[in-house]
Amino acid sequence: MKRVIKLAISVLWFIGMSLATLVMGRNRPLVILYYHAVPAHFRAQFGRQLDVVKACALVVPADYVGDLGASHRLVAITFDDAFTCVTDIALPELAMRAMPSTIFIPSGALGCLPAWEMEEDTEDRSEAVATESILRSAISPLVVLGAHSVSHPHLTRIGHAAAWEEITCAKAELEQKFAVPIELFAFPYGEHNAETVMMCREAGYKHAYTVIPQNIDADRGDFLRGRVSVSPVDSALEFWLKIHGGYVWMRYASTLKRVLSSRGSANHLQARCASDA
Repeated sequence: MKRVIKLAISVLWFIGMSLATLVMGRNRPLVILYYHAVPAHFRAQFGRQLDVVKACALVVPADYVGDLGASHRLVAITFDDAFTCVTDIALPELAMRAMPSTIFIPSGALGCLPAWEMEEDTEDRSEAVATESILRSAISPLVVLGAHSVSHPHLTRIGHAAAWEEITCAKAELEQKFAVPIELFAFPYGEHNAETVMMCREAGYKHAYTVIPQNIDADRGDFLRGRVSVSPVDSALEFWLKIHGGYVWMRYASTLKRVLSSRGSANHLQARCASDA
């Protein structure tokens, strides 16, 4: 039911956004997608999704900066956790269509099963992170490697020193292993705050990526960039709406939720202080 409600809101949001574009003549935004696992039994579905993207958008790198114009819809494709199935299944499909992509790697988990917190029913639990040799062979003009911390922690919960080590060591380790610049960072779980964003800037990354849907003005080259979650099991309508910015409303819903939560906490604290008095 929750998924259906999100889909319905996204349809309404897309209609409103399309009308606003017609009236105001806005440029088409960049939408960045992020996948996790692409298991072999979903290869056909993933390929069909790429064909949908190819039919209606130009696929660009996740760090693309330039004049959007009105003639092209822009989409970037990224993968979090660097699972072996991504190199085995997703990259060949992308290569057949000459589509660029970015893989965000937890540098301390190469060749290992995920040891970090995950949802109980996710298929990703059985997917191993690719080995160093596999990822090295995947590097090409179409494939960019980025950092996803060292151990995939909740960066906003582990303290300044530990977060700084996760952010900086991931960059250093991956550059040493693969001999390529590591200039992009994706926050584990999408969790970030002003402090961790500043750490990424100071560490020398060009961009940092969240999991909050966003229509990006690529001409501005903002440091922090939002992404929308996609999966090979998304329905055709869900996927189409996601690549057309239909799920951006979730960004504002998330902000409203945080505001209401902070107000509720403040009211609870005030009530508790009054009762103590």
